[in-house]
Amino acid sequence: MRTEHYDTSAHMLRRYKGRITQREDTTGATCTILPQRRRWPYGQRRHMRCSPLPVPLYDIDATAGVKQLLCDTVRQRHIPIELISLPDMPHCDGALRITGDSMYPLLKSGDLVLYKEIHDKSNIIWGEMYLAAIRHRGDEYFFAKYIQRSDREGYIRFVSENRHHQPVEFPTESIVAIALIKACIRFQSAF
Repeated sequence: MRTEHYDTSAHMLRRYKGRITQREDTTGATCTILPQRRRWPYGQRRHMRCSPLPVPLYDIDATAGVKQLLCDTVRQRHIPIELISLPDMPHCDGALRITGDSMYPLLKSGDLVLYKEIHDKSNIIWGEMYLAAIRHRGDEYFFAKYIQRSDREGYIRFVSENRHHQPVEFPTESIVAIALIKACIRFQSAF
């Protein structure tokens, strides 16, 4: 029995050579469109939505890099190291590898998170998990945490899943960039 699955690596660009099309989106950025191939085990056909475009995985280490990545005008300078495509995946702007233990056990260091940028802070959904880049009193922070309303006017509370990390509050205007975490990918084994 032969089973095929979705390609989730950047090597699929070579595989689809000659069948890749380019188009411009509404912002004028050029998008790469890969043909969708669906093969199912045992020759069965199933109804499943696929993401229209693969999600780019970025290798960003510094907070300044994350802040620039989440800004529309600068994102085109960053080249993804991989393209991720999964069945029933929500529309996402990109993916990053998480470090740290503030969201443990929900997110572990090394997990991939897929995010959707939030351009208007009034669209924040309270209680959801976000990536946030903060600049406050000359210091810069970047983390993945739940966002809650603060008791203080004009502040937002960032709460960790790990109970060893205390919640922190920052002024709303100190948020430089913010993105809703829509999915997480964890690898259980290296082989």
